[in-house]
Amino acid sequence: MTSKTELEVGGYDLGDITVESQLEYADRLHRAARHAEAAQVLEGLCEAHPDNFEGHLAYGRLLWNLQKPEKAERHLLKAIEIDGSNAQPHLALSEIQAALGRLKETEERLQHALKLDPSLSDAYVKLALLAMKAGDKSRAIALCEDGLKIDPALTGAHQILGMLYRERGDLKTSSNHLLKTRQKSPPAPDPYCHLALDLFALGRAAELEGLPPPVSSSERFAALVIQAIQDWTNGAFEACGTKVEQGRGLLPHMSPGPLNRVFGTYFDILDGLLNHRNDHPEQYAGESTQQIYVMGDSHCLTFGHLTIDWSGKTSRLVPALVYGCKVWHLIQDGDNPYRAAFLATLDRLPKGAALLACFGELDCRLREGLFRHLQQNSGLDREETVSRTVAAYVPMIKEAAAARDMDLTLVSPPMSNLPPKRIPVEERAPYRDVIRTFNRCLREEAEKAGLPLIDLHAATSATDGVAVPEYYIDSNHVKPDAFLEALRLFSESRPQILQ
Repeated sequence: MTSKTELEVGGYDLGDITVESQLEYADRLHRAARHAEAAQVLEGLCEAHPDNFEGHLAYGRLLWNLQKPEKAERHLLKAIEIDGSNAQPHLALSEIQAALGRLKETEERLQHALKLDPSLSDAYVKLALLAMKAGDKSRAIALCEDGLKIDPALTGAHQILGMLYRERGDLKTSSNHLLKTRQKSPPAPDPYCHLALDLFALGRAAELEGLPPPVSSSERFAALVIQAIQDWTNGAFEACGTKVEQGRGLLPHMSPGPLNRVFGTYFDILDGLLNHRNDHPEQYAGESTQQIYVMGDSHCLTFGHLTIDWSGKTSRLVPALVYGCKVWHLIQDGDNPYRAAFLATLDRLPKGAALLACFGELDCRLREGLFRHLQQNSGLDREETVSRTVAAYVPMIKEAAAARDMDLTLVSPPMSNLPPKRIPVEERAPYRDVIRTFNRCLREEAEKAGLPLIDLHAATSATDGVAVPEYYIDSNHVKPDAFLEALRLFSESRPQILQ
């Protein structure tokens, strides 16, 4: 005979079933995503047993999941009235108060919950999130560390610490915390792929191969692209191609979002570069006698593994990508993840190496560079802002290279290849002026500093001031042919370097 706990709720009287069985039944319904039925069971239980603590607690939590905060709060407060010594309804109530913006009440509720039960490690994570909202990141770190003393595997604490230490530029500590979340089963989400980026910057991208894959297709795609970039950097072209094909298989299953947009761009660049290498083997031919390292963001991947004559030697260009790094990041006071990744990458290159620095392409983009900064801060002078940025960058990178005995050459960012229809009419002239000003200032500062400059901007600009479209992979990234043309022009002005 089928028991009543196995029957559908509708039409049956559950009054003769024990409270414990009703709670268990509601929990099973909830886990089966049959939320309305679970709510019906718990509502009946609370009506039949108005002084039952577990019923009001469970119903309050379920109502909050069903986005009924006022009713949920009433039942949670009733649970507190029944048993004021139990911390769980306070913890649940704090979630509602936080979501409704009642942050002072939230903190008081969490602190009270911890007084009742000091072992509530999750309360420390929630308090840390409140501290972050208030801008007190040092307190957030301290709270997370307190939570880890209770539960060393506390996922939320490791995630917050990973993010905050990354912001501080401490990539090693950041990666240590994020590794703990990724090694869980199933792995905890890392929606911005901080772990993969930390390991890449530290030269440890190979460690991603041995970790459980991320849960979401977007995270898997981003991590796969980062590993493919590492393969391209190392000259492992077959492995890079394999990962590109694996990424192509993930594309149909991904929904739009920032990860897909950003790493989709990297994916397209790698795909195009692999095809270019197959179509133009002569540009990569020859046994090289030295390596020249090319540092920058995605832009620097274009130059990867071309062979050129440099100081009378057949030399191979090796990309040293610093993900998302702008000149703007490099000149900021204090540590940040981009500057930290730049320094970590630089420290992994051989001392005394030849270095091409091609930063600035991101700074010259329409929606994420200096032009956007000027739009958002209308009181700033365009000429002064751009020139001050470049004037700080050149001595900074010269000093960093000199400290490692590197032979530094600057590479200017190319002209933007954005179609005019994608730029509002009123923005076209000032946007192009930002790019021209950046490049003019870079030429001037390079000359002051006595540094050679490969003028990619001049090579990619037509006489009418727009980009030469056949040189581009997309709106921002050039093909290897563009760099080779810039190198040809450079050789005419600096024959002592290129012979």
